[in-house]
Amino acid sequence: MISPFSQLSIIKTLMNILYTLILGLIRQKGLTMTKKSVLTYFTMKKTNIILISALLISTTFAQEKLLWHDVRLDEHGKLLSWEQSQSPYDAIVCKAWDAFKKIPSQPNGYKTYITYPVFYGPKDSSKNVFEGRDWTHNPGSLFAMLTDSAMLYYAYSGDEEIIPLIRDMLD
Repeated sequence: MISPFSQLSIIKTLMNILYTLILGLIRQKGLTMTKKSVLTYFTMKKTNIILISALLISTTFAQEKLLWHDVRLDEHGKLLSWEQSQSPYDAIVCKAWDAFKKIPSQPNGYKTYITYPVFYGPKDSSKNVFEGRDWTHNPGSLFAMLTDSAMLYYAYSGDEEIIPLIRDMLD
């Protein structure tokens, strides 16, 4: 559980971010408000902001799970990796690329990432994990990111199985 002092620090940070956003929006609209008038408005809303922020933070940090993993904290309350190995980075990166290798083709004959930008994932039990979900798709950006990541992963691991997958995606 996060300490009350840390919660206040997070709330203060959120309020500063909100203040900056409000001031930016005012300037973007071309309105002329002094910093003092923005602060006056902001102070009137501060109580609501604090209450909402405290509620969000307390529910976020009180969670037992983060996505589908159990939350693990060290003795200082800092988040620990859910991967319990000597090298969590290696384990997680290898698991991610192993999952990528197993992505099935959709009924249209293409791998999911070619025609869909996101999967349903493990949280929606009514769908297959890698079933494509409609969303705004930017294939050029996605393919560039996957190619770049695959090159870095290949240099890291020497795993040659990903090269044909990326080549097929780019063809």
